[in-house]
Amino acid sequence: MLNTVSIKILCAGLAILALLQSQSCKNSCRNMESTFSGQVQKLYDFKACYIYAVLDSNLIIDSDTGFQNYKNRYFKNCNSNLDPIDFSNQVLLGMKTEAAACNVSFHRNIALDTAQKTYTYTVETNACGECGTQLNSSNFALGPKIPPGYRVVFVRK
Repeated sequence: MLNTVSIKILCAGLAILALLQSQSCKNSCRNMESTFSGQVQKLYDFKACYIYAVLDSNLIIDSDTGFQNYKNRYFKNCNSNLDPIDFSNQVLLGMKTEAAACNVSFHRNIALDTAQKTYTYTVETNACGECGTQLNSSNFALGPKIPPGYRVVFVRK
């Protein structure tokens, strides 16, 4: 039969084991890197304004006016100089993704299908560990201008 001291030692041992396992998980997830491919030209950085870049689901901005409206709506409290976007040749896409993990990386891809006339933005989430931390990304990316008559498809994997 277990006495009080044995139970305390057992509980302390289990707590230490759980802590070591958590640290091991965090260490193995440390070097994850996000990537992009296909027609993604580059990821867009809102710099200090990122915390104001509200995104509930998907975003398509394809004009200077649209970008200015977005900035006027969300960036009233941010004075950071953002990199210019050439909307005559580019579109800004965003897609919110979330994962409960120790760390997460994202792979972003833009594919154009001329036969189906689709412009597909795919974000693949690679979560590592079970730390329970809610991690998310708005996945802002620049791609080529969406051709007229094309349907935009957002895919989360």
